Amino acid sequence: MGMAYSSSESSEALRKKADIFLQDANFDEALSCYKASLAHDPQNIKALHNFAKLHEKNGSITKAISLYRAAIDEHCFDDETAMFLYKSLADCAEASGKSNLAIWAYSKASKSEKFPFHEIAFACLESLRKVKLNDYDEEITDLLGPLLLADNLDRQIIADIYFDNLGRKIKKNFNIANPFKTSNISNQLVEEKSIDFFLSGFAVRNIQVEMALRKMRKAYLTAYSEQIFSAADNRLINLIAQQQSRSGAIWGLEEIEESLLSELRSALETKVIDDSFVKTTCSILAMYEAPISKIQNRKWGKTCPWPSYWDNSGIIFKLESANPDHVCASFYTENPYPQWSEKPTYSVADLDEDLKSLVINNQGGIAGETTDYILIAGCGTGQQAIRAALTYPKCRVVGLDISLASIEFANIKKVEFRITNLSFILGDLSKIQNIGLNFRLIECVGVLHHMKDEFLALRSLLSHLTPQGVLKVGLYSSLARRPIRRLAQICMEKQIKFNSESIESVRTVAIDNSEIFGLESITSSHDFFDRHSCNDLLFHPRERGYCISEIKEICAELDCEFAGFQTSTFAGDEHFIKFDSTAENLEINFDWWSRTEEEIPSMFGNMYIFWLRPKRSS
Repeated sequence: MGMAYSSSESSEALRKKADIFLQDANFDEALSCYKASLAHDPQNIKALHNFAKLHEKNGSITKAISLYRAAIDEHCFDDETAMFLYKSLADCAEASGKSNLAIWAYSKASKSEKFPFHEIAFACLESLRKVKLNDYDEEITDLLGPLLLADNLDRQIIADIYFDNLGRKIKKNFNIANPFKTSNISNQLVEEKSIDFFLSGFAVRNIQVEMALRKMRKAYLTAYSEQIFSAADNRLINLIAQQQSRSGAIWGLEEIEESLLSELRSALETKVIDDSFVKTTCSILAMYEAPISKIQNRKWGKTCPWPSYWDNSGIIFKLESANPDHVCASFYTENPYPQWSEKPTYSVADLDEDLKSLVINNQGGIAGETTDYILIAGCGTGQQAIRAALTYPKCRVVGLDISLASIEFANIKKVEFRITNLSFILGDLSKIQNIGLNFRLIECVGVLHHMKDEFLALRSLLSHLTPQGVLKVGLYSSLARRPIRRLAQICMEKQIKFNSESIESVRTVAIDNSEIFGLESITSSHDFFDRHSCNDLLFHPRERGYCISEIKEICAELDCEFAGFQTSTFAGDEHFIKFDSTAENLEINFDWWSRTEEEIPSMFGNMYIFWLRPKRSS
């Protein structure tokens, strides 16, 4: 007599059989087995989940979502299984454009104590960064609290999501151009959930919130000058002053504000005044003027907030050059880039697997070296180098930059975050032949378009790849930077100099004309919101843009293979070109990218991201 199996045991046996068929891409047999499994036990959560995966692979998104939700509705699973189910539902919802459902899934998952320490928290932050919403969503604000507990998420990015959400509420509820609405905005911000925490700790990088704060600043200044000031306003006044300081005193001001500020400064110098008047007046002035020490510290190469000692800089090698690039070195001494403070977002990954994804069928002979070295060429203040070191802890990461001030700051952050697999080299990246290292991965994003000879630099970088190495490149798109040229033209017509000395006025022109002249890509850029980064965005003394046909020419000139393009809009798109593509496929996809960019100039963001490697002999 045969052994009798329970319904649940039979269901599980059939589920395992179906999983094998699914893994082998035998979808018809998998479909039959999953159906049989669920006929034996409709509450088999693993069968429901994997059956949903099968429908997702087959493009039956609605059915897949229904099955994921059926699994979640069973409520008979532990926290780890819950995280797994909610993440699968969120991924499926995002892939089908159902962002509200994805947020719902993450919100449900966030109720677990394990949420901040699970990979779903990373996925949640990435989702919130990309989602495009028209209205304020309180569920998003509630999600941010648990995300702040995660150690591997950039808290400034979390703050950006908070301020973007708040900006949507301000835009919907108020016309910030109307001065009669200022008191209403003030009342709303005072009552806004977590406003003190985010305004005191993080930079505002949302134009709606910045403009609301600037309107409030003007209202407080006017009220104080008219002696109708309330001490209760001190809380927001101090928060506005912190933001002004954090931005490098970049906010513009109106003529009436200039006049009132002049009167206040004169009063401080000439009147017999008490301590209370001095304290309050200084608080008002602080909303307009960054403290002197902060202004000096912005020029890190001159008045550096830490000693410029070689033994504290983290530099392991200094590249000598007979003809150093003084233009870029000087610019980034004055404007270290990027401006950042929080630990970068990262998810520990395997370099082999990440590089295999660039090759057709995940093959192509990319195999790990004995020790994998990664070079971040043009590392600036170290954010990307530190992210790479955290993401690939088994690799050795080297950051290279031409600015000593930037490398000094990068080393401060390296020590702060206890990074042990990262070192720095000072010098021009086109002169790296004396390093004595070859790299499995070189990243050079946002650098080459500032160089005197990008071909010399590219050849130098390609020559320092290991036999299986890959070079990641980021170049400005000429099309995507048209709005900057348009802004320069508008400033010229208004007789405003388009340079760093007029940065406050230029920003005001950009804000006032953003929607009329299509300048949103400027005013929505995070680089728009602090002095150093805005100088890099708008006024770099040497830069050039590229088009897709020029990138094809670069590949031909250097005789190398191409993979790309990486975009946020077209992630995973069928037109992504992988290494080992045929020449015909390469040509077809390049033509497609070129035509599509003409229709959607912002599709690449600000720059093209792609990969190169030397052609390998057969």
